[in-house]
Formats: sequence, structure tokens, C-alpha cells
Amino acid sequence: MSGGSDDSEEERNFLQKRLVTFGLFGAGLGYAFWVFRLIGIALIGQWHYLGANDMVFHFAGATAFLVMAVVCRAKALSRSALHAIEALGVLASVCCYVAMGAGAPALVRPDANVLLAIGLGLIARAIYVPSTALRTGMLTGLSGLPFVVMVRHVFEDVPDAFLQLLGSSFPASEPMTAATMRSGAVASSAMWWILITVVCVGASRVI
Repeated sequence: MSGGSDDSEEERNFLQKRLVTFGLFGAGLGYAFWVFRLIGIALIGQWHYLGANDMVFHFAGATAFLVMAVVCRAKALSRSALHAIEALGVLASVCCYVAMGAGAPALVRPDANVLLAIGLGLIARAIYVPSTALRTGMLTGLSGLPFVVMVRHVFEDVPDAFLQLLGSSFPASEPMTAATMRSGAVASSAMWWILITVVCVGASRVI
């Protein structure tokens, strides 16, 4: 009986340590790219851009992981509390990165940037955090919903003429319409997120 309790306590401690490590790793990734962007701002001397919404939300997305790590360092947190903190931290970071991309013009490919930002974060979670495949699938899948909505929003703002011009470059019997190009962007983003979810679930099953 006591052996089972000791095992459970050891597993909880391991989960707590891994969440701290994951939070610091996720924050480090986010801050590293934020600093990279800061250097770009300094090189062109456009310091006012530091207060732009996408810079602010980028910083907030990384900070959400840092806050999660700090909170998880607290003592005597139950397994359910750790799971709740993890979910809130991940989803908060995802929403910040999605908000970062939502305000950017489609020309700078916010869909690709946000896909990488949140995709790397969720893959890192699957590697660092012990989790059932079901929990990983649910959390990763849920994280993809605001991302796909963001992609739709971004491409809705692109002028039809520009999308039609892009569509005419494809080797097809008829040029692709603006609606087809928008639908294709959303479908492609959704498919990429499904594949990321598959990778995350697979990692949770074997790690």
C-alpha cells in the first residue's frame, strides 16, 4: 500500500519537474525569437515598432510559459492542479501567438510563423511532459482551433485581385478563384495541424 503511494508521489514530483523544464524551454524559444526580432528593429531604427501588437503578443506568448514554470515550482501541488496549470499555460500561450499573427498582413505569412511557434511548443510538450496519448491529443487538437480560425481571418482580408493573381500562377485549366485560394490556405493549415497532433500523440505514446 505504502509502495503504491510512494510511486504515485514520485510520479507527481517527476511531472512537476518536467513541467518546470518544459515551461522554461518554451519561454526560452519564444524569447529567443523575440530578441531576434528586436535586433531587426534596432538595425532599421524603427523603435516605435517595439510597441506593435504583434511584438506585445509575441512577448506575452513566451511569458505565459515562464509563468507556468514559476507556478509549477510551488510545493505541494496536486497532480490535478499541475494538469490544470499546464493546460492554462499552453492555451494562454497559443492564444497570444494566434493574436500575434491575427494582426499581421498575409504577405508576411503569419500562418506559417504561428504554425511554427505553437507547433514547436506543443511538440516540446509531448517530449518533456509525461502524458497519456489521449490528453496530448485533446490539448494539441484544441490548440489548433484558434490557429485555423486565425488563418481564415488573415486571408479574408487579402484583396480578391491579389489572390486571383496568385491563383493564375498555378498550372491548371482554369485560374483558381479567390475563394478557392482562401479555402486552400485554411485546409492546408488544418492539415498541417492534424499532422502535428499525430506527431505529438505518437511522442506521448513512446516517451
